[in-house]
Amino acid sequence: MSAAAADGTVAGAVEATPDRLTTFGCLDTVLIRATGSHRSAAYATAHRLRRAGVVEADVEVVVAARTTAAQLVRTRKGAAATPQDVAVQQVELLGLDASVAATVHETACAVDRAHLRPVPAALADIARARDEGSHVGFLSDSVIDRALLGTALEGVGAKRGDDELWLASDLAGSKRDGTAYDEVARRLGGRPQAWRHVGHDPDADGRMAAEAGLAHTLRRDTAFNRYEHMLDRAASRTAGMTAVMAGASRTTRLELGCSSPAMPRARAAVVAGVAGPLLAGYVLWTLQQARDRGVRRLYFVARDGEVMLRIARRLAPALDLDVELRYLEGSRRAWLPPSSEAPDRGWLTSLLEREEHPTVRRGLDWVGVAPEAVEHALQAADLPPGRWDEPLEAAERARLVEILAGADVAARSRLGEAERSHAAAAYLREVGLLDDEPYGIVDGAGHANIGRLLSGTVVRHGGAGPAFECYYGLQAPSHRAPGREPLGYAYDEWRDLGGHQVTDLWVALEMFTTAAVGRVEGYRHVDGRGEPFRSPANEQAASWGMGAVRDGLELYATQLARCLPEVDPWVDVRTCTAAVAAEFWERPTDEEVHAWGGFPFEASSESYPIARAFTTRQVLRSVREGSPRLRRRGSWPAGTRLSAAPHLRMLVRVTIRAHPAVVRLRRVLLSRSTTGRLGGSAGPRPVPAPAATWPTSGRRLRDDD
Repeated sequence: MSAAAADGTVAGAVEATPDRLTTFGCLDTVLIRATGSHRSAAYATAHRLRRAGVVEADVEVVVAARTTAAQLVRTRKGAAATPQDVAVQQVELLGLDASVAATVHETACAVDRAHLRPVPAALADIARARDEGSHVGFLSDSVIDRALLGTALEGVGAKRGDDELWLASDLAGSKRDGTAYDEVARRLGGRPQAWRHVGHDPDADGRMAAEAGLAHTLRRDTAFNRYEHMLDRAASRTAGMTAVMAGASRTTRLELGCSSPAMPRARAAVVAGVAGPLLAGYVLWTLQQARDRGVRRLYFVARDGEVMLRIARRLAPALDLDVELRYLEGSRRAWLPPSSEAPDRGWLTSLLEREEHPTVRRGLDWVGVAPEAVEHALQAADLPPGRWDEPLEAAERARLVEILAGADVAARSRLGEAERSHAAAAYLREVGLLDDEPYGIVDGAGHANIGRLLSGTVVRHGGAGPAFECYYGLQAPSHRAPGREPLGYAYDEWRDLGGHQVTDLWVALEMFTTAAVGRVEGYRHVDGRGEPFRSPANEQAASWGMGAVRDGLELYATQLARCLPEVDPWVDVRTCTAAVAAEFWERPTDEEVHAWGGFPFEASSESYPIARAFTTRQVLRSVREGSPRLRRRGSWPAGTRLSAAPHLRMLVRVTIRAHPAVVRLRRVLLSRSTTGRLGGSAGPRPVPAPAATWPTSGRRLRDDD
């Protein structure tokens, strides 16, 4: 039956009171706004009005006027308020001519028409209700245009022609005070025997429905979660950009709930609400660097770049950019030999530090030399063959660095360099790096060594280095070179810019960008072409579900791209997305730890969960040794803590607080035992400095490749 008669009046009762009726709320139950919350959605309208020249006021002023207008109209008219009333009041507040109100209203409707999205689970609920023989109706308190809402519901397959649509403005009653339910019953000619209401608001759709005698079902998954709330609340600092990011997060999360049912709910929430905004914000920034510099070619480098390239290819078309996006297969290991650059001691030291269990063999492998070839030098440094595959102590690592930086290793490294160099040059030529076209590169985080080695390789073979280099984060440079000025996004220690670094957040960044392929070890000729060869892929990550995570990130970028034209996509969002990432990384829920803690971090020789619970034996050993350090490199501080049993968490806290006293006591006991044994002729042996307080490791973001 038609919702409204030809004269504009709302129809009264149906032909007969249905025995079974299921009513559904509309906004935030069956439909959601991809442009953000009800308040933040006004940013998209404000941007459209400014671009059309309808208003000249700042976007924030227009949004504030919209918010105030809605409050005033609600106060004056209550449930009978209409969107036309709000537009008239908004225009008055902005000091515009009253004739503009119709344009303002239609612009708001146009934004909603473009960006109302269905909730997949709600559509399934509606279909199930019909299959059970129930009549279906829609009941909304929202101040929204009736024709727009009806068309949107029909467009997604939720509403059929004979379904009722009741708006608070038509009923002159609200779900929030229960009068809407009474008025619907009156118009139906009586209360159905079985009436169930489905909504999202615990008060209006829950408590008041129950007081009206209705069975009710609450769909709380359509409400913003804490990450989406953080982004949406930051809309006033980003001219609405983070509002559309929040809208894309919610849309993606709900879609993943249906398209990837095997993905844990907490994993989907973090993919959509943390990883998606974090990586999309960074990728948009890299595209802006290319646009501002007039560079038309952008390479996403190494394994980190695979996921970011998929995101970029979804976002760039929405920005109407003339930029070519390419994937560059490589790594520091692959580009060190063909760059013909002797690695300096600082870089070699950092290289060994990033290995959890550095060995002689792995260190020499970086420069393509077998330990047998320099056995004499290793023997002289007290590194005999029996120690080549054993973890090195700090002093041994220092001696190995001297060998790696020495002339003997450099000479032997060059013996196999010619073939590797020719194959690398062939690959670089095939991907266009030896053309005359200026280009930029995009990588994860670290000291910018990958750009340094790539530049050396390209220049050596007749090309030009990158016009600019983008990194998620830049640590203090291990080596500077003329003409290079890498750019850091979240933080930049080269230029002393950006925010603080969250402890071990680099682990999350590597986790979010884990590629489907293994690391490039070098290049070789295959059928006359230069092709990269790789180490095995992280199969454990694939089994864990990383493929679905990558698909979820691409889905997020797709959803965000649909709304980007409504706002200013170049607004800086890094502070907001970093705060969301820190919220997850430092204050996860138990459900999130369970969903993400098993991710297999890929170390040099093995993979292990990023949040592996420590045992009683480990804690007692740490107490005995006077060191509260319990985590491995590449682990999740908060996740590791929450994975442990409550009594072990308590024991660790006690250990940390008692640690200084334990160190002092050990010094005293050691001093007394030494004095007694040597007759006081010698002082106490030095005690190692205390380890870093658990769970902080002090490590910063490092580039994976």
